[in-house]
Parts: sequence; structure tokens; C-alpha cells
Amino acid sequence: MALKIDQIKDLQDNSIISKSGSNITLGASNDTITVPNTVTVAGAMANTPAFFAYKSSSQDLTSGVTTKVTFDTEVFDTDSAYDAANSKFVVPSGEAGKYVFNLAILTTCPEATNRFDRALYFYYVNGVDTARWITDFRTGYGSQFTSNANIILDLNESDYVEAYCQFVVTAGTARLNGSGYYYTTFQGHKLTG
Repeated sequence: MALKIDQIKDLQDNSIISKSGSNITLGASNDTITVPNTVTVAGAMANTPAFFAYKSSSQDLTSGVTTKVTFDTEVFDTDSAYDAANSKFVVPSGEAGKYVFNLAILTTCPEATNRFDRALYFYYVNGVDTARWITDFRTGYGSQFTSNANIILDLNESDYVEAYCQFVVTAGTARLNGSGYYYTTFQGHKLTG
């Protein structure tokens, strides 16, 4: 890699120091830059903060009522940004940017005669319904299914994201299944700054 005059190579710590406002180019058109698997990427390309949480037990829902989904167990949380006690992701200081989230929910009707009419899934940002998906069973009632809802959100520091859902059933309740098998999960990570 060739360095420009306004760049200094610090041989003691193998870093490239650039004057403010200058650019450093790695490679050229059609070049390949290889980063070994054992290298840790930090900064803007690290895709952190990142978290993965799941339900450790089932949650019964009343038909037609929008309810917050609780994800009480963390598999990982790189920046302590996921609040398991309140089931929400909070953007840490200095980490504003675009984030991708995935919500996966396994739902069943606990009563043998009960069937789903439709299911709605919501992402709330700062307590406001921001995005929603619907699964409609009215042409053929279902008794168990898994749904995924993916979204990319542009978030500011201290913004928080929660998952909600609503099920309309023919009678009785709907149940969100939870277990160590990751039946019902909530996860996300930062894409860019």
C-alpha cells in the first residue's frame, strides 16, 4: 500500500495516521482485501451493538389485544444495549445509525377447538407503533405457525425498540411458545453509522 505525503506510517504500533480531512485508500479497482477469520473488526464495520434474546417460557395473549412480547433471556448482548428486564433494545450513546431487527414467533392455540383468524406483529420505537405485519388465516384457519418480521430502522441515541403482537382467535387465547429451543426470538445489530 502506497502512502501519500500527508500520511505517516507509525512503525512502532503498525498504525496509519492521517491528517484531518485526508483519505486513505486500501487497494484499487478489482483488488481483493483479505481479512483473516481470527481478526476482530472494530469501529464502523463491526456490526455492533448486536443482541439475541428469546422467551424462556410461554406467554398467553387475549384475543384482539395488542400485547408487548417479553424476551427475558439473552444469548448475547455485545454492548449491554438489550434490557431483558423490560424486553427492549436501547441504542447506546454514540451508536446512532441503521439497525436490522428480526422477530420470530411460534404461536399455538392452547384449546383444541380454537383456531387463528389473523395475527399482527408490530415494532414499536420509543413507545410508538412504527411498523406492522399481518398473517391472515380467514380462508383456512390455522392452529400453529411461526412468523418472522424483519425491518431496518434508522435510530438515534437512546431510541428504544420493542416487539408487540396481536392475535385474533375463534375462541379462547393464543399462546406464544417459549423454550430453550429459541422458538420465539428477538434479535438485531447495527448496519452502519
